Amino acid sequence: MANRIAALKALYESGVQDTSDASVEQSMATFHNDPSLSLESEESLDLPASEPSHPAALLSSTEESGTVQSDARDDTSEESALQDPSPTSDTRSPIASASDAATTPRKPTSSNQATPRTATRRTAMATPRNTTTDLDLDESSLSASLRASQLMRNDDAVEELLEDEDNDPNGDQSSSGHWGVQEMRRRTAAGISIKSTQQKIDQLTAERDDLKIEVDFHRRNMSPDDVGAEVISLRQEKLGYVRRLQKLNELVKGQDQALKTVNKQVKAWESKIQDYEALQERLQHAEERARTAEARADAARAERRDNTELDELRAALRTQQLENEALERELASRSDAHAREQRDDDERDALIENLRADLQDAEQEIAYLRDHPESADAVALDQLQRQVDEQHETIASLQDALAAERLIVAEKDGELDRMDQVQQDSHTALAELEEQLAVRGESEAAALAQAQQLDTENQRLERELSEAHAYHDGLASALKEKLSQTAVQLHDAQQSVAALSSDIHELRTERDSLLDQLDRHGAQRAELEAVNARLNEKLAELVKDLKDEEAAREQADTTWSRRYTSSEAQTQRALEAKNELIESLEQQLVQMRTDKQQLEREQQKLQRALQSQDTKQLRRSEDQASERQTLEAERARFEREAKRLAAELARVQEALTLREERVGDTEDHVHRLQAETRELATTLQAEVRARLGAQERYEVAQKALDEARDTLSTLRARRSEVERSPGTLRRTDAPSHAQIAERNQLLTTVYESLTKALSGAAGPAGVVVCIPTDLQRKHAGDDDGRVASDAKLVQHQLPQFSERLMQLVRRLSHIQQTFEQRARALERSQADQVAALRRQQEVRMGQLERIEHTIKAAAAKQAQWRKRIVDAEAELGTLQRTNHTLQQQLSRARTSPAPAHTAGAPSTGVDSPTRWSVRLRELEQRVKEADERVKRERLGAREARARDEAKIRYVRLLGALTPSHLQALVARLETPPPA
Repeated sequence: MANRIAALKALYESGVQDTSDASVEQSMATFHNDPSLSLESEESLDLPASEPSHPAALLSSTEESGTVQSDARDDTSEESALQDPSPTSDTRSPIASASDAATTPRKPTSSNQATPRTATRRTAMATPRNTTTDLDLDESSLSASLRASQLMRNDDAVEELLEDEDNDPNGDQSSSGHWGVQEMRRRTAAGISIKSTQQKIDQLTAERDDLKIEVDFHRRNMSPDDVGAEVISLRQEKLGYVRRLQKLNELVKGQDQALKTVNKQVKAWESKIQDYEALQERLQHAEERARTAEARADAARAERRDNTELDELRAALRTQQLENEALERELASRSDAHAREQRDDDERDALIENLRADLQDAEQEIAYLRDHPESADAVALDQLQRQVDEQHETIASLQDALAAERLIVAEKDGELDRMDQVQQDSHTALAELEEQLAVRGESEAAALAQAQQLDTENQRLERELSEAHAYHDGLASALKEKLSQTAVQLHDAQQSVAALSSDIHELRTERDSLLDQLDRHGAQRAELEAVNARLNEKLAELVKDLKDEEAAREQADTTWSRRYTSSEAQTQRALEAKNELIESLEQQLVQMRTDKQQLEREQQKLQRALQSQDTKQLRRSEDQASERQTLEAERARFEREAKRLAAELARVQEALTLREERVGDTEDHVHRLQAETRELATTLQAEVRARLGAQERYEVAQKALDEARDTLSTLRARRSEVERSPGTLRRTDAPSHAQIAERNQLLTTVYESLTKALSGAAGPAGVVVCIPTDLQRKHAGDDDGRVASDAKLVQHQLPQFSERLMQLVRRLSHIQQTFEQRARALERSQADQVAALRRQQEVRMGQLERIEHTIKAAAAKQAQWRKRIVDAEAELGTLQRTNHTLQQQLSRARTSPAPAHTAGAPSTGVDSPTRWSVRLRELEQRVKEADERVKRERLGAREARARDEAKIRYVRLLGALTPSHLQALVARLETPPPA
């Protein structure tokens, strides 16, 4: 029996996990292990249920507390020793165990995993068939931006949830339901949203348009090679932008996939409402079994009234029944609350669908206005678009809030399911205990023993159930607080929806007013187009000053191009001369190196001769005469080499003199280029002064026209006064006639002057038309006749004359504007050309400076080599003098008689070889030092040769480059790299 009770206890404590809760627990565990795999992950969270953990750690702590609180009776300890102890090492919660057993989410392999709610939303947000692609793009960007803005609006709610988590440090964060909101806040803080992506795309589009304008400008002002290089760099930059755009699109797709996964989980948790009825039925069956067990216990108690333990068992059963009833009431209340929340969600969904339908109507109107731009006003359309964007943002914010609340409700339902599972396990244990009571009723002895065991087990179970009930009450209170917060948020959302409905009504009224304004603007636009057509038919062409100015500009451009060509040819010739000079210097350098090698070989020969001489002096003293002759021959040869090197040095000095003269010529050429630059600046100033003079003449003409307008307005006022008072006309007839004659004369003069000033061309505005001489005379005659006929209109038809005069004034104003634009364009082009010339001059000056630096370095190297040669000559002279001294000493030693040796006198024959050996060792040491010095000089000469060759190659490369390549190279170096 004890084994069976232990098995029941293990079954009760194991708490087999429902497979339907695996996906949520795995998602929570995945969030705790790696928060980056939550909402932003592209992988699905619907995984097969993992293996449940062996013990249910929910009640392990209660066993420990029950063990501490017990009185440790002898019989209880003996019975507990017979039972299998439950593992207490794992003190983690079921959610923590599930997080340990959770596996990595998998990526969905088909598109059928999308939820029906997501599909419905796509259908609701779809645009009509006649909507353009631009409207689709705007709609997607609007919906994405609305979601991002709602996340920012939900910061207050997120802060409240975080405060709740801080207040409850012992609670498990995976079961709190806040991880979804935290993840959305984290994504918002990271700045990753579709709205920001769309803004970046718009910015790149604007930059692309600017680049197109710059490309057109550079095509007109750059050579084909430069244009090709610029096009290649722009294509590479465009490819980088396209790749970045692809990455952003992939990121957006990943976010949509994460939202689909969350919606699917929400649907899966909503389907668990049906399990409540099954739980209620199971609770009823458990209650029936409890009543049956109670009846059996009463029957057993009636047969054995002396057994007090049966009474205690009955009390425990009643307590359990009361707890089951309390759990049933709590379950019913929570079911009612869930139903109310579901109804609120349905009402909100219906309200959102209505708002979405209204927005679709507004978007269709916007699409119609975009398809018919001739009847739309840009300002009104932008305002309507902004209002629709705000509505989109509000709807997206409501949808996000609803999704977050559904996630929270779903996790709360999961907690209720787990508590129901605990309650079901307790009912199962009670049912098995009741069966044990029925079995114990068969025999009195077995019933007593089983009653004792059941009493002990019932006490333990009672303690565990009390602790579970306390834990359940704590969770229920926390859930109630969170539900109250959710209700407050829903109330706020309903208020925002009501405000949106009022805003939509105001938008509709504003839309009607905007349509009326569009109609009025369309009529005004038609009138303005008609007036513009009439004015375009009567506009004239450019004046003579503009023709002269353009001819002067063309002449200046031609002169500058000729000067530039001549300067470029001179610069090319100077570069060729420099190249020839460099080649001659290279040949001289090669010759000097050959001479150096010969000198080294001769020095080696001299060293070998000295060594052989030393050995011969040590071996035989009789061969000194022949060696002396050899040394004299070597000395003569060295003298000849020194003379030849002196001649080479003289030639190198002459070459340096010629090179300095060529450098002076180059400096003269640079001065000439600077003088030409100053002349071009003077020409530009003269052109600017000419433009200012033309502008002053235009201002004088404009002032005369203003005076004529004032006089005309005054005469019109007088005319209206005369028309109103006919009696006054007769009294002021003579003065009025005189004034009218003066006015007509003044207006005729102004009209004639304007006509003569504007009669230089006969084409459209801004285009010079060249007419042959005969036709010009013919047109001049026609213009004189037309001017005479127009002058007559001043006396008979003043409105027509005034209209023609105003046309001439407008033509003159248009000509002034065109002239100013052309002058500014020519000034900019001249400034660009001067800047390009300055850059080219700077490049040439840099080349000359580098060449001068190379020449100076070569001169320094030459002086260094000259110094080394002088040192070598000095050393050679020293060796020659030493050799001469040695030869003299040898001759004296040969000619001097041998001294007589005495017994007491020291031996000088031994001292003489010793002295000679010392001198020879000194000579050997000097020769070794000379060898080391020659080696060091040779190494330095090799390094100098490598540097000179590198400089010569660089100068040759610069000489081979054309001015266009140099200009392109400088432009690329000045251009910053793309971001």
